[in-house]
Amino acid sequence: ERVFRYALFHSDGEDGQSKDLRSGEQLAFAVVVMEMVDSCVAGVAFSANPLNSDRDELVIDSSWGLGESVVDGSVEADRFIYCKVNKIILERNIGKKTLEKRLNVINGGVDTTSIDDEVKQSKSSLGEDQILELSNLVTLVEEQYGTPMDIEFAIQQGGNSLKLLQARPITTLFYIDEDMMTNAGEKRILYYDFNIASEATTTTPFTHMDMQLYTRMSSLIMGVNFNMFPRDPRMPMFCASTRQYANLSLFFRYIS
Repeated sequence: ERVFRYALFHSDGEDGQSKDLRSGEQLAFAVVVMEMVDSCVAGVAFSANPLNSDRDELVIDSSWGLGESVVDGSVEADRFIYCKVNKIILERNIGKKTLEKRLNVINGGVDTTSIDDEVKQSKSSLGEDQILELSNLVTLVEEQYGTPMDIEFAIQQGGNSLKLLQARPITTLFYIDEDMMTNAGEKRILYYDFNIASEATTTTPFTHMDMQLYTRMSSLIMGVNFNMFPRDPRMPMFCASTRQYANLSLFFRYIS
């Protein structure tokens, strides 16, 4: 319907109709038909840890059957936290998976069945090799897009082959300036956000006017020239693109 409305209201003819409609040509919809994967295990994976914004960690949530049960929270999914630098599993939390959603390949639709076998309920839905294969795939997707990604995956029944279903950027990470980021495996740097002291609930980026105001106010309180705040994160105090920070790692290094 939106296609026809667009054609009618975005005309390029004097009579108010588009060329296609005036010429009598039929407008048609394009339909994409995709095969649904009959998965024995499925879930979601994040190429960066959405819980702490750690770019060196990868998080996998998985369960038996279709990934719908993981996404809608109807099961207590397994969770794996994987270190992309050292290639090891940092945490492994196996959920009690009491139901399974499977594709009905005969009649269509999705069947939901209870898992009565307590051994299967508490068994890991992914093996070591599968976690490694999935981690490599998620890392490859992140490298391809150049940003942390959230993906959905499935392991096909029978063939036991890993399928990438879709990928999208992670929108819940806390982002800082590129020059404040440490490279993978490097020792972390501790920063303090000055704005937390006055606006503890402020999580959105500051505008240029906000930054000027906060810089001037900080300078007046400390009795120094407001130009003292450089843009270099290696300095004790500095201005980033949207925040004011203190390099606490530098302070602690001098104290110790």
